[in-house]
Amino acid sequence: MSKEIGLITTSSLGNDVTDSAAAAVAKFSGYKTKNRMLNMLPNGSIPKKILSEIFKEEGKSVGIVTTTRITHATPAAMYAHIRDRGAEDVIALQMLKFEPTVALGGGAEYFLPKED
Repeated sequence: MSKEIGLITTSSLGNDVTDSAAAAVAKFSGYKTKNRMLNMLPNGSIPKKILSEIFKEEGKSVGIVTTTRITHATPAAMYAHIRDRGAEDVIALQMLKFEPTVALGGGAEYFLPKED
């Protein structure tokens, strides 16, 4: 009987203190990025697909469930590619384009029309 063991480090690229964006990117993609960035490298490139994109291509269902805003850095690491985790209005558009099977969380204000 063989045993499989995995190890992941979630530190950010070039910073001793990791934010949740960089940590989630390491977890969902296996590569390091700078703090505040979601699934992008510092030069602006997107090096490879994240797990949720691979699963969707294989015809699997992908759900995002969170107790915070669905556009917050940690859940957004499942679908967003952006330099600044603070651009939650753009992240919301990327989530709609990604089309998860299920998305449960807060942040309705990023999906509703702006009132003047």
